[in-house]
Amino acid sequence: MKARYLFLILFLFSISACDTYDSGDLNQDRIATDYTLSYNAQTNTTRANAEFRFGNDYVELSSPASIYFNNQEMERSTALGKTWYSISIEDSVSATFEFTNQAGDVYENYTEIPPSLSIDSASLSLSSTSIVSWRGPSLKDDETVTLSIRGENGSFTARTKEVNASSIFLRAGEIDGNLEGRVIVTLTRSFEPDLVETTPEGGSLKVEYISSEIQTTVRE
Repeated sequence: MKARYLFLILFLFSISACDTYDSGDLNQDRIATDYTLSYNAQTNTTRANAEFRFGNDYVELSSPASIYFNNQEMERSTALGKTWYSISIEDSVSATFEFTNQAGDVYENYTEIPPSLSIDSASLSLSSTSIVSWRGPSLKDDETVTLSIRGENGSFTARTKEVNASSIFLRAGEIDGNLEGRVIVTLTRSFEPDLVETTPEGGSLKVEYISSEIQTTVRE
């Protein structure tokens, strides 16, 4: 428990230690762009995030710099020294991120939500092999499926990158014993395609599809 609190304190300190710079005060070639596109089947909502980095610090865009998602300007948010831009839209949508820097250079990047998946079956046990299978295409190269299990007394995650996989297998004893009983299970399919148009500093793009939740039981 003490280790958990120490980790939380160190994490909060690492975030608050970051600075935020005005884009107008920077060399535009030194700004990196990080995008995330996430569809949640439980809420039927697509959320897009954009972050701009100068080294390890954050960048706040000032006019004429801007960031648009499908021709809609993204909303700025700040917390604990972090600055980011986001937008939420109903339904599953493809996306074009359009970043314009202070010098008027425009960088457009188009992407799509990964193939859908839903949980077909979930057999979870503390003392024997657990299997969670999904409906939807099997894993392709560069894709990852992440299993998330949440209960009253904790959480657990596991991942697979095995090409052609359609299930996640867990060894006996791999699931935290505190999760015995009723839990909520989700699966997330994700991949990180290359950006087509990047600043000289580069950037990243992550897209993901989060399945609807199911409730099940972790057995002894």
